[in-house]
Amino acid sequence: MVVDSSVPIDYEIIQAGQAPVVMISLLTGSKFEGGRSAGIFTADDLIKILLYVRAARKLPQRIEDISSNSTGITGLEPGDIIDLSKKITDHAHRWTPVENLVRDQASKLKYASDEIVNVGKDVTDTINSMDNDMIQALTVDDPNVKIPISNKDNAIQKTLLEIMADLKELCLDRQQETRRVLTAVRDYKTELSGGTLSDNTTVMGLEPLLSRKKELAKKAMSDTEIIKLQGDIDILEKEINQLRKDYDKYVGLAFTGILGGIIGIAITGGIFGAKAEAARKTKNSKIAELEKISKDIKRKQEVQGILNEFATQFTDIEMRLLDAEQSLSHLDSMWSDMVANIDGSLTKLGKVKDSDTLSKFLRDFKNIVRPWEIVGDMSAKLSNVFDQAIEEFRKTYTSQ
Repeated sequence: MVVDSSVPIDYEIIQAGQAPVVMISLLTGSKFEGGRSAGIFTADDLIKILLYVRAARKLPQRIEDISSNSTGITGLEPGDIIDLSKKITDHAHRWTPVENLVRDQASKLKYASDEIVNVGKDVTDTINSMDNDMIQALTVDDPNVKIPISNKDNAIQKTLLEIMADLKELCLDRQQETRRVLTAVRDYKTELSGGTLSDNTTVMGLEPLLSRKKELAKKAMSDTEIIKLQGDIDILEKEINQLRKDYDKYVGLAFTGILGGIIGIAITGGIFGAKAEAARKTKNSKIAELEKISKDIKRKQEVQGILNEFATQFTDIEMRLLDAEQSLSHLDSMWSDMVANIDGSLTKLGKVKDSDTLSKFLRDFKNIVRPWEIVGDMSAKLSNVFDQAIEEFRKTYTSQ
């Protein structure tokens, strides 16, 4: 994505091994004051998507459910409206599997952190089973004191290499899980906006399809009041489209740098910061205005109202899906950073010949594992977001 160079960028330098804490801090909303709320999807995101799903499932699925009179407009005949309704409903039905994947991803972060911390303990315990001379040398902070690796320690070194290889495999597995979730979110968004899915299928997208029908409906409008209301909607939609373009700049300002070493994080423009949150709030207020006008139109002209209603929801949830996509991309970067650091540790471990090189390996490895002791507790907040959102949705909207 091309980023507007006029957007200022401030960088925070993250040392090797600290990426997990920083990434989870961003996702839990604890990194910036006035920034994005917690969650891969925030509670508000989830509620808005659930409202879309509920509305989509209520759409007419048979011609008998709507006026069967011909409109005389190709693309807006009753059969065309039912076809569109079915496409939207089918998309809505595909949300639950995506939601489950994201929820599972959030909960598994806690388990992953526990596993990594346990492996760190295994490494330390294994080193502590070495010869006494080697253990004593590790407590001396003097590079001139070097105890060579014994035959017994050589065997332990091989065990350590196996443990480290298993840790790398664990992190690669978690990364693959993250990428599966990321793909599911991207595909769900692509089905809205149009483009190429992960299986290389090209789809038009519900949003462009609906926009075409909206244009047809606008040309056929004759009711003066509806024409005025539609004009108000057009103005709001232009404002929202500009907000979306501006927001793309914040999305483009993500993580840069060298994995396995130092990572630069674009603070000012990131989607988790206060500027992006201000853009979201402005968008949400415009969306609320659109929803009100759409309801007014729907009371007078059902088809036109439905088209406006879902056009508004598509715009809203597409940006929310974009946020989740970026959040998952950051988790992917976190795993890439972790794997790169483990690779570095494996290289150092393979070159261990004495107590000094072993000490350096152990120090660096502890720096990689230690942050995960914090990550486990923080990541629990991501799972709680789902429970809170579902509970709020049930309380507020079930009876409506």
